[in-house]
Amino acid sequence: MQFLKILFWCLLAFVAALFTYSNWNSIEIHLWSGLIAAVNLPLLLLVTFLIGFLPTYLYMGARRWRLRQRLTTCERTLADLRIAAVTPSPALVEPTLPVATPLPIAAAGEVPAETVPVSVVPATVVPVAVAPAETPPVDGAPVPAVPAEPEAAPSATPSAATAPDEPLAQGRLV
Repeated sequence: MQFLKILFWCLLAFVAALFTYSNWNSIEIHLWSGLIAAVNLPLLLLVTFLIGFLPTYLYMGARRWRLRQRLTTCERTLADLRIAAVTPSPALVEPTLPVATPLPIAAAGEVPAETVPVSVVPATVVPVAVAPAETPPVDGAPVPAVPAEPEAAPSATPSAATAPDEPLAQGRLV
């Protein structure tokens, strides 16, 4: 393939040399205010060719440079995304609040050495309903989204479901 390229350029150079040799004539170009320029025809054709070729060649070079920069940026972003997809994300850990440990019950008439802390209820996660996005029906009128009702949060006071024989849950000793 390289041989064909060299052959093509050699043939093109031979045709240009033959054209230059056979058309080596001076041409008069009338410029402004009576100025006349005598220019050889091959030189005039070369200058007109370069005037048309160089701006388009420079534009093509700038365009290729911009596309190469965009391609490099996209490749870098793709590599970062691949790395992010391979590395596992840290697992979400639900925070738990400390729970008080029960102390031994003091005998009648004794004062306990330590005070009894109130037990702490572990944190509960209340799911929040998200309203669906509004999607227009077939006729084009928007459908209003129905707001979801939030669930009632658990209260901090003991309920009737709490057994009465749990003294630490109520914060007192028996």
